[in-house]
Amino acid sequence: MTTETTVPKFSVSTVQSTGFSTVTTTQFATSSLAKAKALLVYHENIRAPGEEYGCTFAHKPFNAQAGDVVKGTVTADNEINFYIMTQKDYDEWNSKGTCGVHVTTIVEETIVGTYEIQFVIPANGKYQLLILNFSHENDVKVDLTANIVGIAKESSVVLTRTYTQQSYSTQTGVVSTIVTRTATSLHTEQVGQPGLSMEVPSLLLMVVGIVVGIGVVVGAFVLRSRRGKPKTETKLYEPVVEEKTAPEPVVPPRPSRAPPPGMKFCVHCGTAIPKNARFCTKIDCGKPQD
Repeated sequence: MTTETTVPKFSVSTVQSTGFSTVTTTQFATSSLAKAKALLVYHENIRAPGEEYGCTFAHKPFNAQAGDVVKGTVTADNEINFYIMTQKDYDEWNSKGTCGVHVTTIVEETIVGTYEIQFVIPANGKYQLLILNFSHENDVKVDLTANIVGIAKESSVVLTRTYTQQSYSTQTGVVSTIVTRTATSLHTEQVGQPGLSMEVPSLLLMVVGIVVGIGVVVGAFVLRSRRGKPKTETKLYEPVVEEKTAPEPVVPPRPSRAPPPGMKFCVHCGTAIPKNARFCTKIDCGKPQD
């Protein structure tokens, strides 16, 4: 007698490979000029805006070349917002007619007192100096001097990196085997009267099977009669009530110190602004104070 048996088979193979990758980076090499060249000079008073306006502004155009390293000093006797941007970005800002500046800038600072600036011109072209005054009480006197002090040259560096990686693959399959078994049976036959025959071992096995079956039935009946009815256990579960916590009220941030003389804090972001300012002077806020 033959029987077919299946056995799973699992195998793993590894493949190693080597490759190359390149990365290009940009760096600047700056050289200083023997003598600085004047680029921008500005000495003006910027008046306070009227109550119906959020700010007043002043601007001055200038031309510069790519790579010019600009360094200068700005002085203001009251707070101003100071920007350097391309002519295109200035035109976009001016067309919106708002005090908020939401365009790309090269320099963006809030200045009180004296401040040093330094930046690199990204491309040849026309640029704009833009100054905003948010104070409704004070005019602002601004003095600025900016010179070209050096040239920054851009260069590219190519880096090559070697890497090694390993790849793994798996394979599964089924192997079939055939097992052969030999079975031997004993058969005894007794000859009696003509026309009759009986297998003695078969008759004996039949009698034993009948007796065992009767015993199993009787035992099951007795065991079942002795058992009582199953008890039913009842459990009570109290519902779980989740406690709800009231949301904490949102309180705008407040500085822990008193504002400087003649100043107050913005009701939205907490920045110190002129006491009579109707709008926040912070660049990314600019919200009304009513």
